[in-house]
Amino acid sequence: MPRVKGEIWKAIWAITPDTLPPAGSVTGPAFTDQDQITLNLTATDPAAEDGTTASGLHAMRFSWDQGQTWSDLEPFSDTKTLALPAEEGTLTLTVQFQDTAGTGSE
Repeated sequence: MPRVKGEIWKAIWAITPDTLPPAGSVTGPAFTDQDQITLNLTATDPAAEDGTTASGLHAMRFSWDQGQTWSDLEPFSDTKTLALPAEEGTLTLTVQFQDTAGTGSE
């Protein structure tokens, strides 16, 4: 559409920040003699107390060293099969969920 001389154009955006992190949980085997495990994951991206809509759950990533190093972000899924690290003994897996606004779970 051609502009007419003297015509004023105006655009308005309403931006609502999503500051609440997603929350989730992971279940899987406590013991295994296999070299991989399958996890069941649940997560939500809660709305703010004022009713502001959350941006939505987006991605997840995993760490075997308490968050020192992370896998690449991948789309959220309710199941995930992971290869176990080579070391023997008790292992701790950390999972982080991320919403569409980029806020990560704790």
